[in-house]
Amino acid sequence: MGTKAKGTIEAKSWDEQAYSEIEGGPKLAASKGVDLYHGDVEGEATYGGITVYDPSGSAVFMSVQRLTGRLGDREGSFVVQIDGTVDAAGNTKAGWKVLPGSGTGQLKGLRGKGGFVYGEKENSYTLDYDFA
Repeated sequence: MGTKAKGTIEAKSWDEQAYSEIEGGPKLAASKGVDLYHGDVEGEATYGGITVYDPSGSAVFMSVQRLTGRLGDREGSFVVQIDGTVDAAGNTKAGWKVLPGSGTGQLKGLRGKGGFVYGEKENSYTLDYDFA
């Protein structure tokens, strides 16, 4: 990949609803929300996903997020697929990849991968990207 974007993430809204709970087993929950991106990506992202909570308090999650705004000097939107973990303290670490064909506007042809961390000490992202 040719260019590396980085910056910070700020949670704007978050809603989660459990949809399957078994005593002594993992809890399944669906979430949706909005994040604000600052830095090389400037804009707003809406997402929806599924989280599986281990009884110990840690979790794994999968989600899809559409980022709308600016990447570098280009404007448009793109969609990322996210896979991540949450530790018992609530710190999140995730990897993501841009879904092929999801770029709009000046972001058509965007390809990339990266990730983010979100927790008490750091809320940052990276995206290594280029254009097809």
